[in-house]
Amino acid sequence: MKMTTFCNVVLVLIAFFLVVTFGYLLWSLVAIGGLPTNLITQISQITNNSSSHQFLGDSIQDVSLVVLRNSAFVLQYVSWIFTIGAFSFAALGFIGAKRLLNLRETEETINKKIMELDRSRERFERKVELISGRMKQEQEKFQEATKEADKKIEMEMDISRARLFYLQGETMEGAYTYALEILSRMPEDYSFEVLFYKGLTLMKRGDHVDAFESLDKALSFPDSDKARIYFNMGNCRREALLHDEAISLYDRAIEIRNGHYGDATINKAMAYRRKNDTKMAIKILQDCVKFDPKNVRAQYNLACYYALNSQKKEAINSLRKATELNPWKYRKLVLTDPDFDSIRGDKDFKDF
Repeated sequence: MKMTTFCNVVLVLIAFFLVVTFGYLLWSLVAIGGLPTNLITQISQITNNSSSHQFLGDSIQDVSLVVLRNSAFVLQYVSWIFTIGAFSFAALGFIGAKRLLNLRETEETINKKIMELDRSRERFERKVELISGRMKQEQEKFQEATKEADKKIEMEMDISRARLFYLQGETMEGAYTYALEILSRMPEDYSFEVLFYKGLTLMKRGDHVDAFESLDKALSFPDSDKARIYFNMGNCRREALLHDEAISLYDRAIEIRNGHYGDATINKAMAYRRKNDTKMAIKILQDCVKFDPKNVRAQYNLACYYALNSQKKEAINSLRKATELNPWKYRKLVLTDPDFDSIRGDKDFKDF
């Protein structure tokens, strides 16, 4: 801005000097050009008057001096003008060179800025590409996770349906078949529950060999409920009349539960009873009710074993505890249970 103002001032001064110079030269030329006309007029007058020869000589000399003085002044003034013009053109050249340098510097600065902007744009584009790639990867991961979640939800729903059919198997016709259909189309490596409920359903249908095999496979899962699996494997062996194997499997389940697994203990006593070892069955259940007096199933089975072992008083005592805990179920069951046939005609039993 300052450089532009200075240049404008210099240009105005140069224009001013040029106008003044041109005007002065024009005036000088007019003044000099007028002298010959006056001189001719005077010479004509002098020619007619011979007495004026002396005056003519003096006039010509005066005119010559005037012309010389004006010519010298004009030449001097012109030299000044040319000097000023030279300095002006030199100043203009300097100013032009300076402005050219400034323009080059400005151009270089602009080019640097453009290069910086290009580099910034490239970095930005790389970042955008990187972010876009990451977003795409995250989107793909999210889609995969969504698919896996949907698949897992569907699997869990199938397991829940199979579990529901299994639980309704004794009251709903074809429920075990529906449960097996659901479990058979599911991948066995999905969850231990697939093999677990498949084994339970097969056991309910009397296929103890395949049931045991399915439950055994379920043990391979790290998160499997091994106590429940061993318990049901024991049930498979007990139903297959392999009582010693059943007792061993019940012991594993009880051990996993730190020695207290009521259902496994009761079924272990049942296995001993089927081996005709009623005394051992009684001892096992005595320990069970001592730990858990409110275990109604253990109290009732203990009453049965007492009756089978002709221990009438103990049988009635345990039966009374069982009916107190669940009167609706066991008061009706005791009327038809053959385990009490040996004491059914006893007065105390009838009073009970």
